[in-house]
Amino acid sequence: WGIIVDTAQEGLGSRPLHDEAPLRDWKALDTFKPPDPLHTQGEDWDAIKREMDERKKRGALTQGHCGSLFDLVYGLRGFEKLMVDIATDDPRLTRLLDIVAENKMELVEKWLSIGVDTIEFHSDIGMQDRLMISQEKFRQHIMPWFKKLFLPIRETETHVLLCSDG
Repeated sequence: WGIIVDTAQEGLGSRPLHDEAPLRDWKALDTFKPPDPLHTQGEDWDAIKREMDERKKRGALTQGHCGSLFDLVYGLRGFEKLMVDIATDDPRLTRLLDIVAENKMELVEKWLSIGVDTIEFHSDIGMQDRLMISQEKFRQHIMPWFKKLFLPIRETETHVLLCSDG
């Protein structure tokens, strides 16, 4: 995705460098190309399918992974800029969310074709006791985005696992 991260201390999580965010300037959105979701880390989908089939034979849970959502977007845009985009209802935000959703849907479709039991997403949108944006803005911007991704999964009776560090 072109996000540059910094790890302050070995062994701790990394954080995106927001001054280097690929879409810190909206002008970059016009030419932005997300990575191929099926080939980000040299995935061998035939081997993954065999592994999932073997797990099913043993009665083990099978799970696909689709990675980050909200935290991916603030890595792309920069956290402060994303918060302003949400607060001001910037229409370009919808376009960015659609780009991410389309990219993730390719991965979702791959996991569904393999027949996993659950598909996991990560979305670091929570703080210790609340969302980091208002419920109103969550319902306006984020909930439709989540539905776009999660409903096709649920329609196949596959479970969605959404985890957050907050």
